[in-house]
Amino acid sequence: MGSVGSRCLAGSGGESLPRSPTLLTAQSRQKSYANKRRRDLEFAVGDRIFLKVSPMRGVRRFGIRGKLSPWYIGPYEPPELQEDMSYEKFPVSILAREVRKLRNREIPYVKVQWSNHDDREATWELENVMKKHHPHLFEELS
Repeated sequence: MGSVGSRCLAGSGGESLPRSPTLLTAQSRQKSYANKRRRDLEFAVGDRIFLKVSPMRGVRRFGIRGKLSPWYIGPYEPPELQEDMSYEKFPVSILAREVRKLRNREIPYVKVQWSNHDDREATWELENVMKKHHPHLFEELS
């Protein structure tokens, strides 16, 4: 019994244990089955796509609960990606303005709608930071 535990501990140090030929055959077969279904997808700017989501049981997803929750959402237009698979996000407009009052001071915030995002995904940002970096948004308000 002690030898089994010592074999497991000896194998957990980073080196690989020898595998049986049947295990290698089964892994190879599963890998070939998985690779037949897998393919690289390419999209052009302007294409509209659906995103596959996996609904969890009992969790409210996209406004519908239970077995009627959607498997695909969209259609979306994918953003133009850069080489490192990131995209540029910039503010489009200011939706609202709010002043939050603390004990001694007031902090002005603006609700900003970002590119490639919906109105529901707008964020509250500090007004002075937005004025500093994006003054053109405040010219529209005047």
